Amino acid sequence: MKRLFKNLGFSLLALLLILLLAAMVMPKDLLIKRNVIVKAPKATVFNQIKYFKNWVNWSPWVAKEPTMNILYLGDDGEVNSSYQWKGDEMGKGVMTNTSITDQKLGFQLHFIEPWDGNAEGSLEVKDLNNGTSEVTWNMVNHGSFPMNALNFLTEYIIGKDFEHGLQLLKTYCESNPQIAISENDILEKEFPATTFASIRKKISFTEMQEFSTTAFATLASSFANRINSAPSTIYYDWDEKNMTADIAPAYAVTGTQLVAGVDMVDVPKASSCQMNYIGGYAGMGSAHEIMGQYIAKRSKNLSYVIEQYLVGPADTGDSTKWATNIIYVLK
Repeated sequence: MKRLFKNLGFSLLALLLILLLAAMVMPKDLLIKRNVIVKAPKATVFNQIKYFKNWVNWSPWVAKEPTMNILYLGDDGEVNSSYQWKGDEMGKGVMTNTSITDQKLGFQLHFIEPWDGNAEGSLEVKDLNNGTSEVTWNMVNHGSFPMNALNFLTEYIIGKDFEHGLQLLKTYCESNPQIAISENDILEKEFPATTFASIRKKISFTEMQEFSTTAFATLASSFANRINSAPSTIYYDWDEKNMTADIAPAYAVTGTQLVAGVDMVDVPKASSCQMNYIGGYAGMGSAHEIMGQYIAKRSKNLSYVIEQYLVGPADTGDSTKWATNIIYVLK
């Protein structure tokens, strides 16, 4: 038995010496890099990466522990925005947006529990010009002596997480046609002169649904036979920083008779950019982002932003079948 313990002791000592020697020659910084091809446009894929709030759709760590607590700070999608996580399995830490372009997010990671550590990296989406995108996820982990001897194990574990996350991102983007949109879905067409009956108010994001429901009901009751379109919303301002919006639920109507408490808005005949968006309202932000980029690249001036709800919750409970005509009326 003593011989067994003696041999075991020598083996452990030899292993320790090997690890120490390895730590002396191995670099302290470890690069971890993985990539995947996604059959979806760059704008659609990057929208899932740019906003930390969208990471719940594909994060490998959220998949491992869906119940962990996540707190979002700052203006999501902007430099210095961040999210903090805390979970029984995933520990505790902070990820911060350190740089952003139209295709690349740079981030800083601070691990707090179960150990203290730092890393930085990026997620980049490249357009392959055929309706597909390439996503590259890399991270540089800063180790310390002698823990850098275990870099090979760290690379394997985190590398597997990256692979899992990229596959989840690929599946999510390819399996949700309502987010798989691009500039190819935008049509330039004439918007006819239209008179809208509307109720306008500046409200917080949390009040929008209740206000819109009440406003549409009031308009439907007041104008009844004069309505000649699906319900619409005219957007005058959208302030993500203060979480407020200046909106006017509206119906296109005939006639000129006024109704108390209702604004009549005359939109003249004009050029417009339009997109028929299919899917739930939560994903409509990516459509608006693409529309905004489209008109900005062509130096077009915006007059009105209108959403026309062709198929919605009142028609079907299946949000994948909701249809919204997004209209950017130009000056």
